[in-house]
Amino acid sequence: MILLRITLLSCLAFGIFPSPLLAKSADVLSIFRDGKSFLALDISETQRQQLRALPLDPVADFSRVFEVMTGTPLEKAGEGKVPLRVELFPVGSKDSPLASLPTGFRETAAEISITPDVITIRGETPAGISGGFYKLLESWGARWILPGALGEVIPKHRELSLPLGTSIVQIGSDTGFGADKSPEWMQRNRLARATWLPCFHYWRQGVEPEKYFAQHPEYFALVDGERNTTQPETSNPDVIQLKIEHAKKFFRTNPTARTYPMDPEDNIGFSESPESRALDAPGALGINGLPSMTDRVVRFADAVLQGVRKEFPNKSVGFYSYLNHTLPPVNATVDPAMVVGVTRFGYCNLRMTPTPNTSSPQQFENLVRDWLKLTPNVYIYEYNPPSWGAALPFPNYLDMAESMRRLHKLGAKGFHTDFTHMSHAPGIFLNDYIRARMMVDPTQDPNILLESFTKEFFGPAAATMLDYYKTLAEVTNYNDPERPAVGVSIYRLEEIFPREMVKKATQKLEEARNTPGLSEMENKRIEYVKLGHDYLVFYLTAIDAAKAGQWEAANKAFDQVFRQIALQERVSPHKLEDARVRMEAARSTTLATYFPKERGFITEWEILGPIPRSALDKAREASIFSQTLISPFTVDGQTITWQHYTSSSGFLDFNRAFQRSGLGHPPSKAFASVSIDVPENQDATAFVSSFYPFTVYLNEKKIFGREGPNFDWPDRNAVKIELKKGINRFVILSDEQGHSTRENPQADGFDWSVSLALRDMNGKSLNFPIIHQSQSRENN
Repeated sequence: MILLRITLLSCLAFGIFPSPLLAKSADVLSIFRDGKSFLALDISETQRQQLRALPLDPVADFSRVFEVMTGTPLEKAGEGKVPLRVELFPVGSKDSPLASLPTGFRETAAEISITPDVITIRGETPAGISGGFYKLLESWGARWILPGALGEVIPKHRELSLPLGTSIVQIGSDTGFGADKSPEWMQRNRLARATWLPCFHYWRQGVEPEKYFAQHPEYFALVDGERNTTQPETSNPDVIQLKIEHAKKFFRTNPTARTYPMDPEDNIGFSESPESRALDAPGALGINGLPSMTDRVVRFADAVLQGVRKEFPNKSVGFYSYLNHTLPPVNATVDPAMVVGVTRFGYCNLRMTPTPNTSSPQQFENLVRDWLKLTPNVYIYEYNPPSWGAALPFPNYLDMAESMRRLHKLGAKGFHTDFTHMSHAPGIFLNDYIRARMMVDPTQDPNILLESFTKEFFGPAAATMLDYYKTLAEVTNYNDPERPAVGVSIYRLEEIFPREMVKKATQKLEEARNTPGLSEMENKRIEYVKLGHDYLVFYLTAIDAAKAGQWEAANKAFDQVFRQIALQERVSPHKLEDARVRMEAARSTTLATYFPKERGFITEWEILGPIPRSALDKAREASIFSQTLISPFTVDGQTITWQHYTSSSGFLDFNRAFQRSGLGHPPSKAFASVSIDVPENQDATAFVSSFYPFTVYLNEKKIFGREGPNFDWPDRNAVKIELKKGINRFVILSDEQGHSTRENPQADGFDWSVSLALRDMNGKSLNFPIIHQSQSRENN
């Protein structure tokens, strides 16, 4: 919504407003002309102190930017000066000019009154007042594309004016949802937070395992017949009361919080007790094919909400639509005050608007509609760029912005992305800037926004850079019928980039670099973009070389990738350590996949399974670990025998090995064993990995174990071992804990697999003879 106007000169210079809104000279107040400022600050020290509670002092920043624009400093009030004042109302005041706005929006809004005698910015919070100051600067063409000097766009002006009258400056999103990131940059983009809507994983807070589990194991989930700290036992009245008391303390400590977070811990280890199962809707399944837990999540949240409502009538609770509590409840009632953050996890994170070729975006919009039928307080939690994507370019910014426009129109109140820690890195900063501007005004045209960005940021190279960004945006044409959802990790990320498209974008970027008339700052900005683009090119080169079987070329290209991370980090606003971690995972996974022998990976296995999780207790697991020779396993009268299996890569994929697909099977466990013949006693290192929980034994002794799923890669877990002369037997137990097949949209990149590599103490691969004990099954 356009609420302020500027002079014809500035409008023509920056194209901010369409011509019908141009102000006539008699309707405007001159602020600066002929090298002289007619504006003066008239703000008390008490008011300044209130505003200094923000990440940035907006008055000082306004003064600085005004001086850069005009070359003239702002002075204090005096003869011939129009005073600029602020007026701060109590939050929720009936006398506030913002009283008609809804909660969550009025706190960040401002009224700007402009008369010939005084300019006044009125608001209920420092964030609202700050938004008024930055709206004025934004109206004069100021932009903050990136944190820091590189991202600051401050045009020079010979004249500045403001339209007479009163207007409300309101952004289109509730900024309370999600986590803080780059707070100064957010404030300058008018997204400062005044209130807080936490919905995060929080079930164990107030019911801490280290405090209660020893004496009250009944407070925690019953999983596979044993009490487990994965989740609390939400049917237990004592647990409910503990959470109520914790919520009350939370609100007393966090007065700006409008919700108490009530999302489960980030796993699917929910209680299987009869009392908990009675909370669920019989037969209801989630999008991952597992029993839906949404009814019990809502019931638990409601119990806490009712328990705090008397003391905190204006507070509520918040949780995510996520994992196996993604779909709305069947029987439980959602209080209209509840806040739901609908996550795109399990839906396509690349293609975000519906097309005839991909159904995932439409399914996601339907999910949002279904939640909106239950509560008006629906927010959108994105993974854009992929949170585990190593800060590689993910150029779906136009599709993302169009999705935001559509979801806002449906009724979504706000947006947040999981990717916050590297959001301004060279290859992906545009995603965050476009998102921020769409949050301010979710009704605007993404294409016009992109065009405006290139003009403001790249000057003479604007047209070429617009072509560059539109070329990369063609990634949303990616269509693999067997892959309906592109997930949240670096997994198969190279597939979305047609190499000819990347080549064309490279040419456009080179053309932009050679544009005549670039300023020093514009040249630096293009070079910043090039750092991210080269990062992508080197990554694709490494993947392509590996797929072609070119060992040395793949390693050389990956070395370039890591050098490129270091180059980006020198100029990026944030550290890129997580990019290194994710790229190390990509390198390790790629080399293990295509060069298992060179990396010392086991590819010859004996496998046993799949075994239903309920049929395998601790005693039976121990008996298999202690076997010196493999023997069959009987469950429910059915005998499961060990099979020999040869993997074509360094990963043992159980679904492929068992020739299993679809969602119509129970989560299972499986064993993998390998016996090697070692010529003499030797110290070595075993590298083990799996996304799912797994345990590793060597010669009947446990050498590694991990409870719960986790992002993993083949070289992550290094275990020092002693190999004895003769036969040495490794046994790995893997617990699927969910539906890992490709048909599960939440399993993109999370294969049910294990890996084992053996290397000597110098890192050299060890390839010992394998002792086979069962019939063969080859991986074709």
